[in-house]
Amino acid sequence: MARRRSRSPSLPAWSQSATAPAVAGRPNREGCRRPAGPVISASPMPIQPGTNLGAYEVQELLGQGAMGTVYRAYHQALARTAAVKVLSALSPDPDATGRFRREAQSIAQMRHPNVLNVYDFGDYEGTPYMVVEYMPGGSLSDRLKAGERFDRETSLLLLEGIGAALDYAHGQGVVHRDVKPANVLVDSRGHPVLADFGLAKLLQSASVKTVSGVTTGTPAYMAPEQVMGAAVGPAADTYALATMAYEFLAGAIPFEGEGMLELLYAHVHREPPPASSRNPDLSPAVDAVLAKGLAKDPAARWESSAE
Repeated sequence: MARRRSRSPSLPAWSQSATAPAVAGRPNREGCRRPAGPVISASPMPIQPGTNLGAYEVQELLGQGAMGTVYRAYHQALARTAAVKVLSALSPDPDATGRFRREAQSIAQMRHPNVLNVYDFGDYEGTPYMVVEYMPGGSLSDRLKAGERFDRETSLLLLEGIGAALDYAHGQGVVHRDVKPANVLVDSRGHPVLADFGLAKLLQSASVKTVSGVTTGTPAYMAPEQVMGAAVGPAADTYALATMAYEFLAGAIPFEGEGMLELLYAHVHREPPPASSRNPDLSPAVDAVLAKGLAKDPAARWESSAE
Protein backbone atom coordinates (compact mmCIF):
# COMPACT_ATOMS: atom_id res chain seq x y z
CA MET A 1 0.00 0.00 0.00
CA ALA A 2 2.83 2.39 0.85
CA ARG A 3 4.46 1.82 -2.52
CA ARG A 4 1.20 2.55 -4.31
CA ARG A 5 0.69 5.77 -2.39
CA SER A 6 4.21 6.88 -3.28
CA ARG A 7 3.18 6.77 -6.93
CA SER A 8 -0.04 8.67 -6.36
CA PRO A 9 1.12 11.91 -8.05
CA SER A 10 0.06 10.23 -11.31
CA LEU A 11 -3.51 10.63 -10.08
CA PRO A 12 -5.20 14.04 -9.84
CA ALA A 13 -4.51 16.03 -6.69
CA TRP A 14 -8.15 15.81 -5.64
CA SER A 15 -7.93 12.02 -5.35
CA GLN A 16 -5.43 12.36 -2.52
CA SER A 17 -7.33 15.04 -0.64
CA ALA A 18 -10.55 13.07 -0.98
CA THR A 19 -9.08 9.87 0.42
CA ALA A 20 -9.56 9.12 4.08
CA PRO A 21 -7.84 6.32 6.01
CA ALA A 22 -9.42 2.94 5.46
CA VAL A 23 -12.00 1.76 7.96
CA ALA A 24 -11.60 -1.76 9.26
CA GLY A 25 -13.96 -4.37 7.90
CA ARG A 26 -14.80 -6.12 4.67
CA PRO A 27 -14.83 -4.11 1.45
CA ASN A 28 -18.26 -2.88 0.46
CA ARG A 29 -19.79 -3.53 -2.97
CA GLU A 30 -18.16 -0.37 -4.28
CA GLY A 31 -14.77 -1.99 -3.73
CA CYS A 32 -13.29 -0.11 -0.79
CA ARG A 33 -13.65 -0.15 2.96
CA ARG A 34 -14.98 3.36 3.32
CA PRO A 35 -18.26 4.58 1.83
CA ALA A 36 -17.75 5.01 -1.90
CA GLY A 37 -20.81 6.74 -3.25
CA PRO A 38 -20.64 9.74 -5.54
CA VAL A 39 -17.75 11.92 -4.40
CA ILE A 40 -19.81 14.87 -3.23
CA SER A 41 -21.21 16.12 0.04
CA ALA A 42 -24.83 16.71 0.86
CA SER A 43 -26.97 18.02 3.70
CA PRO A 44 -30.47 16.77 2.91
CA MET A 45 -33.20 18.90 4.40
CA PRO A 46 -36.08 17.03 6.04
CA ILE A 47 -39.43 17.48 4.33
CA GLN A 48 -42.47 16.52 6.35
CA PRO A 49 -45.27 14.32 4.96
CA GLY A 50 -48.06 16.49 3.62
CA THR A 51 -45.68 19.10 2.19
CA ASN A 52 -46.50 20.05 -1.39
CA LEU A 53 -43.70 20.15 -3.95
CA GLY A 54 -45.47 21.67 -6.91
CA ALA A 55 -48.47 19.46 -7.60
CA TYR A 56 -47.00 16.52 -5.67
CA GLU A 57 -47.74 15.86 -2.01
CA VAL A 58 -44.89 14.23 -0.08
CA GLN A 59 -46.01 10.99 1.59
CA GLU A 60 -42.90 9.39 3.05
CA LEU A 61 -39.11 9.29 3.04
CA LEU A 62 -37.75 6.54 0.78
CA GLY A 63 -34.02 7.00 1.16
CA GLN A 64 -31.08 9.31 1.53
CA GLY A 65 -27.80 9.39 -0.37
CA ALA A 66 -24.86 11.56 -1.32
CA MET A 67 -26.84 13.46 -3.96
CA GLY A 68 -29.81 14.21 -1.74
CA THR A 69 -33.00 12.68 -0.40
CA VAL A 70 -35.77 10.69 -2.10
CA TYR A 71 -39.43 10.83 -1.11
CA ARG A 72 -42.54 9.05 -2.30
CA ALA A 73 -45.13 11.59 -3.41
CA TYR A 74 -48.58 11.62 -4.96
CA HIS A 75 -50.20 13.75 -7.67
CA GLN A 76 -53.89 13.97 -6.72
CA ALA A 77 -55.23 15.18 -10.07
CA LEU A 78 -53.36 12.52 -12.06
CA ALA A 79 -53.75 9.81 -9.39
CA ARG A 80 -50.04 9.11 -9.88
CA THR A 81 -47.42 8.02 -7.38
CA ALA A 82 -43.93 9.34 -8.08
CA ALA A 83 -40.51 9.63 -6.48
CA VAL A 84 -39.14 13.09 -5.68
CA LYS A 85 -35.37 13.56 -5.54
CA VAL A 86 -34.42 16.64 -3.52
CA LEU A 87 -30.92 17.52 -4.72
CA SER A 88 -29.53 19.19 -1.65
CA ALA A 89 -25.92 18.87 -2.87
CA LEU A 90 -26.57 21.75 -5.27
CA SER A 91 -25.35 25.23 -4.43
CA PRO A 92 -28.32 27.59 -4.00
CA ASP A 93 -27.30 30.37 -6.40
CA PRO A 94 -29.39 31.62 -9.35
CA ASP A 95 -26.83 30.73 -12.03
CA ALA A 96 -26.53 27.17 -10.72
CA THR A 97 -30.30 26.78 -10.65
CA GLY A 98 -30.55 28.03 -14.23
CA ARG A 99 -27.99 25.52 -15.47
CA PHE A 100 -29.78 22.79 -13.54
CA ARG A 101 -33.07 23.64 -15.24
CA ARG A 102 -31.53 23.60 -18.73
CA GLU A 103 -29.92 20.21 -18.15
CA ALA A 104 -33.07 18.82 -16.52
CA GLN A 105 -35.15 19.83 -19.54
CA SER A 106 -32.94 17.80 -21.88
CA ILE A 107 -33.11 14.76 -19.62
CA ALA A 108 -36.89 15.03 -19.19
CA GLN A 109 -37.34 14.80 -22.97
CA MET A 110 -35.83 11.31 -23.16
CA ARG A 111 -38.31 8.48 -23.75
CA HIS A 112 -37.14 4.86 -23.75
CA PRO A 113 -38.53 1.72 -22.07
CA ASN A 114 -35.27 1.25 -20.14
CA VAL A 115 -34.90 4.89 -19.04
CA LEU A 116 -36.64 6.19 -15.93
CA ASN A 117 -39.15 8.88 -16.85
CA VAL A 118 -38.67 12.39 -15.47
CA TYR A 119 -42.07 14.00 -14.88
CA ASP A 120 -41.23 17.40 -13.50
CA PHE A 121 -38.65 19.54 -11.74
CA GLY A 122 -38.71 22.63 -9.58
CA ASP A 123 -37.26 23.99 -6.37
CA TYR A 124 -38.29 23.86 -2.73
CA GLU A 125 -37.07 26.77 -0.61
CA GLY A 126 -34.24 27.31 -3.10
CA THR A 127 -33.27 23.63 -3.35
CA PRO A 128 -33.89 21.94 -6.74
CA TYR A 129 -35.83 18.71 -6.98
CA MET A 130 -36.79 16.28 -9.73
CA VAL A 131 -39.99 14.23 -9.93
CA VAL A 132 -39.39 10.82 -11.49
CA GLU A 133 -41.18 7.57 -12.14
CA TYR A 134 -41.76 5.49 -8.99
CA MET A 135 -40.29 1.97 -9.05
CA PRO A 136 -41.30 -0.06 -5.98
CA GLY A 137 -39.17 -3.03 -7.04
CA GLY A 138 -35.94 -1.54 -5.75
CA SER A 139 -32.55 -1.55 -7.44
CA LEU A 140 -30.07 -4.17 -8.62
CA SER A 141 -27.81 -3.00 -5.80
CA ASP A 142 -30.49 -4.00 -3.28
CA ARG A 143 -30.61 -7.49 -4.79
CA LEU A 144 -26.84 -7.87 -4.88
CA LYS A 145 -26.48 -6.72 -1.28
CA ALA A 146 -29.10 -9.31 -0.29
CA GLY A 147 -26.79 -11.98 -1.68
CA GLU A 148 -28.61 -12.65 -4.94
CA ARG A 149 -26.49 -13.93 -7.83
CA PHE A 150 -27.67 -13.45 -11.39
CA ASP A 151 -27.38 -16.45 -13.67
CA ARG A 152 -25.93 -15.93 -17.12
CA GLU A 153 -29.30 -15.58 -18.85
CA THR A 154 -30.56 -13.01 -16.33
CA SER A 155 -27.27 -11.12 -16.50
CA LEU A 156 -27.43 -10.88 -20.28
CA LEU A 157 -31.05 -9.68 -20.23
CA LEU A 158 -30.23 -7.01 -17.65
CA LEU A 159 -27.12 -5.87 -19.50
CA GLU A 160 -28.96 -5.79 -22.82
CA GLY A 161 -31.60 -3.46 -21.38
CA ILE A 162 -29.06 -1.18 -19.69
CA GLY A 163 -26.95 -1.09 -22.85
CA ALA A 164 -30.00 -0.15 -24.93
CA ALA A 165 -30.80 2.69 -22.53
CA LEU A 166 -27.24 4.01 -22.73
CA ASP A 167 -27.10 3.72 -26.50
CA TYR A 168 -30.35 5.70 -26.79
CA ALA A 169 -29.13 8.39 -24.38
CA HIS A 170 -25.80 8.73 -26.15
CA GLY A 171 -27.72 9.27 -29.38
CA GLN A 172 -29.50 12.14 -27.63
CA GLY A 173 -26.19 13.64 -26.55
CA VAL A 174 -26.59 12.62 -22.89
CA VAL A 175 -23.86 10.79 -20.95
CA HIS A 176 -24.88 9.15 -17.68
CA ARG A 177 -21.54 9.43 -15.80
CA ASP A 178 -22.62 7.28 -12.84
CA VAL A 179 -23.74 3.88 -14.17
CA LYS A 180 -23.89 1.38 -11.30
CA PRO A 181 -26.30 -1.23 -9.84
CA ALA A 182 -27.79 1.33 -7.43
CA ASN A 183 -28.97 3.37 -10.43
CA VAL A 184 -30.65 0.43 -12.14
CA LEU A 185 -34.21 -0.07 -10.93
CA VAL A 186 -36.47 -3.02 -11.71
CA ASP A 187 -40.00 -2.59 -13.06
CA SER A 188 -43.00 -4.83 -12.38
CA ARG A 189 -41.99 -7.16 -15.22
CA GLY A 190 -38.43 -7.53 -14.02
CA HIS A 191 -36.98 -5.28 -16.72
CA PRO A 192 -34.08 -2.95 -15.89
CA VAL A 193 -34.75 0.79 -15.87
CA LEU A 194 -31.76 3.13 -15.69
CA ALA A 195 -32.21 6.08 -13.34
CA ASP A 196 -30.39 9.35 -12.65
CA PHE A 197 -29.42 9.97 -16.27
CA GLY A 198 -27.10 12.93 -16.43
CA LEU A 199 -27.60 13.70 -12.74
CA ALA A 200 -23.85 13.71 -12.14
CA LYS A 201 -23.45 16.33 -14.88
CA LEU A 202 -26.43 18.29 -13.57
CA LEU A 203 -24.76 18.55 -10.21
CA GLN A 204 -21.21 19.07 -11.47
CA SER A 205 -22.21 21.78 -13.95
CA ALA A 206 -24.34 23.58 -11.39
CA SER A 207 -21.80 24.35 -8.68
CA VAL A 208 -21.97 21.20 -6.58
CA LYS A 209 -20.43 21.39 -3.13
CA THR A 210 -17.55 19.01 -3.80
CA VAL A 211 -13.97 18.56 -2.78
CA SER A 212 -12.08 21.02 -4.98
CA GLY A 213 -11.83 19.69 -8.52
CA VAL A 214 -13.68 16.44 -7.85
CA THR A 215 -15.38 14.67 -10.71
CA THR A 216 -18.64 13.11 -9.59
CA GLY A 217 -19.01 9.38 -9.88
CA THR A 218 -18.78 6.16 -7.89
CA PRO A 219 -15.19 4.87 -7.50
CA ALA A 220 -15.83 1.19 -8.25
CA TYR A 221 -17.35 2.02 -11.64
CA MET A 222 -15.35 5.06 -12.74
CA ALA A 223 -13.50 4.93 -16.05
CA PRO A 224 -9.78 5.83 -16.02
CA GLU A 225 -10.40 9.13 -17.84
CA GLN A 226 -13.07 10.00 -15.28
CA VAL A 227 -10.65 9.29 -12.44
CA MET A 228 -8.07 11.54 -14.09
CA GLY A 229 -10.52 14.41 -14.50
CA ALA A 230 -10.38 14.30 -18.30
CA ALA A 231 -13.32 14.87 -20.63
CA VAL A 232 -15.98 12.21 -20.18
CA GLY A 233 -17.96 10.80 -23.09
CA PRO A 234 -20.05 7.72 -23.91
CA ALA A 235 -16.98 5.47 -23.52
CA ALA A 236 -17.01 6.14 -19.77
CA ASP A 237 -20.52 4.70 -19.57
CA THR A 238 -19.35 1.69 -21.60
CA TYR A 239 -16.56 1.12 -19.06
CA ALA A 240 -19.04 1.29 -16.17
CA LEU A 241 -21.37 -1.13 -17.95
CA ALA A 242 -18.47 -3.54 -18.52
CA THR A 243 -17.66 -3.27 -14.81
CA MET A 244 -21.24 -4.25 -13.99
CA ALA A 245 -21.10 -7.11 -16.50
CA TYR A 246 -17.93 -8.37 -14.82
CA GLU A 247 -19.63 -8.10 -11.43
CA PHE A 248 -22.74 -10.00 -12.54
CA LEU A 249 -20.82 -12.79 -14.27
CA ALA A 250 -17.80 -13.17 -11.97
CA GLY A 251 -19.56 -12.44 -8.70
CA ALA A 252 -17.22 -9.58 -7.77
CA ILE A 253 -16.19 -6.19 -9.09
CA PRO A 254 -12.93 -6.09 -11.09
CA PHE A 255 -10.97 -4.08 -8.52
CA GLU A 256 -11.11 -3.93 -4.75
CA GLY A 257 -8.98 -1.80 -2.47
CA GLU A 258 -8.20 -0.82 1.08
CA GLY A 259 -9.39 2.72 0.37
CA MET A 260 -10.59 5.03 -2.34
CA LEU A 261 -7.12 6.01 -3.58
CA GLU A 262 -6.05 2.41 -4.12
CA LEU A 263 -9.26 1.68 -5.99
CA LEU A 264 -8.91 4.73 -8.23
CA TYR A 265 -5.26 3.89 -8.86
CA ALA A 266 -6.27 0.41 -10.01
CA HIS A 267 -8.71 1.77 -12.59
CA VAL A 268 -5.94 3.83 -14.16
CA HIS A 269 -2.90 1.54 -13.87
CA ARG A 270 -3.88 -2.11 -13.35
CA GLU A 271 -5.47 -4.80 -15.46
CA PRO A 272 -8.34 -6.70 -13.82
CA PRO A 273 -7.98 -10.46 -13.34
CA PRO A 274 -9.86 -12.43 -16.01
CA ALA A 275 -13.47 -12.97 -14.96
CA SER A 276 -12.97 -16.70 -15.60
CA SER A 277 -10.41 -16.78 -12.77
CA ARG A 278 -13.30 -16.03 -10.42
CA ASN A 279 -15.96 -18.02 -12.24
CA PRO A 280 -14.52 -21.04 -14.07
CA ASP A 281 -17.79 -21.50 -15.97
CA LEU A 282 -16.92 -18.45 -18.07
CA SER A 283 -15.12 -18.91 -21.37
CA PRO A 284 -12.08 -17.05 -22.75
CA ALA A 285 -14.48 -15.40 -25.21
CA VAL A 286 -16.33 -13.78 -22.29
CA ASP A 287 -12.99 -12.63 -20.85
CA ALA A 288 -12.16 -10.99 -24.18
CA VAL A 289 -15.50 -9.16 -24.35
CA LEU A 290 -15.10 -7.83 -20.81
CA ALA A 291 -11.46 -6.87 -21.36
CA LYS A 292 -12.42 -4.77 -24.39
CA GLY A 293 -15.10 -2.98 -22.39
CA LEU A 294 -12.61 -2.34 -19.58
CA ALA A 295 -9.82 -1.05 -21.82
CA LYS A 296 -7.87 1.86 -20.33
CA ASP A 297 -8.01 3.75 -23.63
CA PRO A 298 -11.58 4.96 -24.33
CA ALA A 299 -11.01 4.54 -28.08
CA ALA A 300 -10.23 0.84 -27.59
CA ARG A 301 -13.58 0.02 -25.96
CA TRP A 302 -16.73 -1.11 -27.70
CA GLU A 303 -18.06 1.67 -29.92
CA SER A 304 -21.49 1.58 -28.30
CA SER A 305 -22.88 0.28 -25.01
CA ALA A 306 -25.44 -1.79 -26.91
CA GLU A 307 -22.65 -3.96 -28.38
